Amino acid sequence: VIPRAIASAPGGMFYVVGEFTGTVTFNGKNSPSDDITLISEGDYDLFVAKVNENLELVWALSAGSSSSDAAKAVAVNAMGDVFVTGYHSGSKATGAQAFFPSVIRRGYFVEGGLYDAVSKNAFLAKVNPNGFFDWVYTAGADKDVKNAAAIKENPDSGESVAVSPDGNFVYWTGYFSSSTNQAALFPKSTKENYLKVSKTGQDVFVAKHSINT
Repeated sequence: VIPRAIASAPGGMFYVVGEFTGTVTFNGKNSPSDDITLISEGDYDLFVAKVNENLELVWALSAGSSSSDAAKAVAVNAMGDVFVTGYHSGSKATGAQAFFPSVIRRGYFVEGGLYDAVSKNAFLAKVNPNGFFDWVYTAGADKDVKNAAAIKENPDSGESVAVSPDGNFVYWTGYFSSSTNQAALFPKSTKENYLKVSKTGQDVFVAKHSINT
């Protein structure tokens, strides 16, 4: 287990994110029957865990593919909505599709949470107070470009996330990569896409989203 980040919320709640491989068990508050065990899809999967002020586990969930996936940063608003960023991997060609349970359609994600990524792509996810993904955005190299081999060498990742003071907007930042004439796509709520081209291999991005879109 590799913890990457922690955030606190009003009421004394704590949220921890990171990645794990194989099987990991989070100890419950009373007995082994309260434990939560997560099993990775193959390589590293990302996890999100909620702990109360008494350091008792409330819930834990995971997401990922048979390739490498990771959560790198977490933020939470006063309503208890949790926002996580990092990267995910997957490809239909390799059978390594990333799966985020209980998500609705956002960006390239289809109903049910399957996504076909050429290599590592950045993601931003919202987890509701009950421990289920409400939505997931993904951003990075266009899966439809011709030179997939070049994209594979240039991963994308979310590195940090923050919530506005009123709790209604979320901001995330990280890096994306591409080669000459290859694009990185950033979905908008209108289902259109911002199109940016990395000129030097890796570029920085900053994006803003409504928490309800």
